Amino acid sequence: MWGRAAIKLYVSNSGERINVQASPTDTIASLIHRLAEETKIPTHAQILLTSDGSTLNPEDRVGNYPQLRDPKAVVYLFDRNYIFRSPSPKQVKVAVGINPPKILTECLAAIEPRSSDHSSSQELLERFKIQFDGHCKQAREFERCCTESKMDVVRILQELEVHLGSLDAAFYNLMNHRGSMVKMFDEFFSEFTAIVKESSTLFDNFEYDLGELRNVELHPALRIGNKTTLLDMQPEGRLRETLGKCRSWRDRLEKSVVELRAEFDEIREEVKKEEGQLKRVDLSWLKSAVEDVHQDAIYCHSLYKQVYDNFHKWLPAVLAEYPVDTKQLHGRDENQCRNLKGAQDRSRRTLDTVHRAHDLRPKIRAHFYNKLRVISKLQTKIRGCSKKLALYRQGSISLQQKCREFWKIKKLPDIYSSCVYETRRRITFQKQFMELISDFQSKV
Repeated sequence: MWGRAAIKLYVSNSGERINVQASPTDTIASLIHRLAEETKIPTHAQILLTSDGSTLNPEDRVGNYPQLRDPKAVVYLFDRNYIFRSPSPKQVKVAVGINPPKILTECLAAIEPRSSDHSSSQELLERFKIQFDGHCKQAREFERCCTESKMDVVRILQELEVHLGSLDAAFYNLMNHRGSMVKMFDEFFSEFTAIVKESSTLFDNFEYDLGELRNVELHPALRIGNKTTLLDMQPEGRLRETLGKCRSWRDRLEKSVVELRAEFDEIREEVKKEEGQLKRVDLSWLKSAVEDVHQDAIYCHSLYKQVYDNFHKWLPAVLAEYPVDTKQLHGRDENQCRNLKGAQDRSRRTLDTVHRAHDLRPKIRAHFYNKLRVISKLQTKIRGCSKKLALYRQGSISLQQKCREFWKIKKLPDIYSSCVYETRRRITFQKQFMELISDFQSKV
């Protein structure tokens, strides 16, 4: 048994990721109540699924699910009301989390080096101060752009991964239900086929069984009025009426079972078809883009630090010398301009990645909504078949009990013969015993 640990929980509809502390002895019901407080999803509307599609039962404890021992285990939280009441993908407004920095549209200063003027006038030095100050502001803006782009792309990637992961969990849960229903159906159909075969044998031989009863004459001591045969002792009219009802009942039940089987086979085909269509959306390019944006953010941060040091440390030291080495200033200026152009290209590239990610987002959400609704409808159909199956199973049990009553009629001649034989045996024994007693008394 493991100790108290954090369970990774993903909210399917929002893409939110939260950690919930739980111990093996905690009940799933208590976990659901805590989630209701934290996520504002009512307890009756919560559906908790593991990655393999297993449903967390409120009556169980956390320790009943060994898969939750894995630190990487994930539990997906579905809002039952959200599945069918959520807005269509076209109505969902996706807020873009980052706006292009002004530096990309209205540059604070042109990223061009100063002209090769080697004069050391104070005006030229002031222009270099303004130039390097502009470089510092530009580098800071590029760093902010890349950092925010990275955060935005990572957030979108995580949200899409939650959607797709929860969709997989829902489909695995559907497959689990289908598998259990296939097993239940196969067992039921096997049992029901045997019951139908047994009833057909009994019903088809009913007239023959009545003839057997008619051929058995009652012992004179058992006759009552005109009732001289075993059949006369049975309510033949009621038996025929019961037979007609049983046949009709069996035929209707058999027809319903055949329809149920066809309905379930149709659902199985739908699930199979959906399994072929439910392909995992490829997010490899977005994951690769996150890594590229991360490297661009590192580059821009390093460049900003370098430009900042140049402006606040290196430039004052150069300007403090006399005469000022303008050639060194021009060289550093040209080098920074080249680096800033590279940072500008990286910033534009990261913004393109953000826009592509935002363009992909509604497509993934539309895929998530549509497939989740399809899965939910299939789950509803399977639950409907399950209810019908339970009802038909009860009907088959009642039919089997009626068949046992007809089996008694079929075996009645043998039972009567056994009873007559046993009665005669006992009378013979009593006669022989009394003769022995009389003989013994006479001798005494």
